[in-house]
Amino acid sequence: MRPASLPILAIAMAVCAACSSNQNDTPSRPTCPAPYDPGASFDFNVPVSLKNDILPIFKASCAFGGCHGNPDPAKSNGIYIGEDLNAFIAGAVGVDAGELPTMKFIAKGDPKQSFFMRKIDGDLCTLNPLCLGKDCGREMPQGQEPIPLEQRDAIRRWIAQGANNN
Repeated sequence: MRPASLPILAIAMAVCAACSSNQNDTPSRPTCPAPYDPGASFDFNVPVSLKNDILPIFKASCAFGGCHGNPDPAKSNGIYIGEDLNAFIAGAVGVDAGELPTMKFIAKGDPKQSFFMRKIDGDLCTLNPLCLGKDCGREMPQGQEPIPLEQRDAIRRWIAQGANNN
């Protein structure tokens, strides 16, 4: 190999290393953060409505054709986010999490024990030893920036208030 090719080879290797990460990884998420805790001063009682507050967050962050925007369960990862809120509640609230059947996907009244909150907070990796195949899957939304904390806290409140169809 000629000496002039070494710098080109080094640049090519650096570019390949940068591109080799999973395209669904979101750079702003830590590798495996500790479970999120909103703290003792967090007010879980600020009123939140599924229809008026939570559904718009889901539609903006989750209801895409490849994620949860297709009415066909096989094409929406089992949960469709559409106008039928009863169907959403039936498919997500009080239902065992597929990757961790000992935990509810959304546990009424308990955001800390809701697999969904762990997925959107980006800390479900701490549950990997308990999940089927020792892998709890990917954080949500996949391949995007995390849902802003203020919006995740609204979802947390909705769950704490009973994850009602309101």
